[in-house]
Amino acid sequence: MKKLLLVLMILNFSCSTKTKESINEFDLTNSHKLEFLNKNIYLPKNYKATTVEELINARKVDGKYESFQTIQNAKLYEQKRIGEKFEIFCEKSNLKNSIIFQLGEYIPLNKRLISPYVISLEKDVISELSKYNIGLERLEAKFITSKNTKSIKIKHRLIFDDKSIYLTQYIVTYKLNTFSIVVTNEKNIDYQLILKNFSTF
Repeated sequence: MKKLLLVLMILNFSCSTKTKESINEFDLTNSHKLEFLNKNIYLPKNYKATTVEELINARKVDGKYESFQTIQNAKLYEQKRIGEKFEIFCEKSNLKNSIIFQLGEYIPLNKRLISPYVISLEKDVISELSKYNIGLERLEAKFITSKNTKSIKIKHRLIFDDKSIYLTQYIVTYKLNTFSIVVTNEKNIDYQLILKNFSTF
């Protein structure tokens, strides 16, 4: 499952973009502490910290996206079992909309790394999703740089018959840490503003 997550994050890199947004433009509210970075960050005010169990139980209430939830739940259980460092935040009124931060091994990101990742791992993503009859449409793929970070952003629409869900993955290198941010949302909201949290030390 870790391999699947990594593949989805780096699938089909296409372009490079420099961000020049000011942290003063960051209008999300409510401060949370990312323990594995020892850093306070700002998230949407309608999001709260939650646990693996609470998130999975919320997903069981509604049968929509059941196949996708099967993949996500198994991945979360495995991450918790092996002691990986990750933190989960969910929308208070809809726990299926989530933002998950996960610490990874440090990688000094650059554009040249993308192609080898895609070549070696893309087939695994297609194979895994096809088991559950999930369609995948890439909406956005770019490399983002700011003063203190380098990030890869990959955004997809996952298609389940007549339903869709949007999955945006960011791989971020900040200081000497590399971590992922995975945004799952039913309304095509990717919260790229979250990256502004890391524009200053």
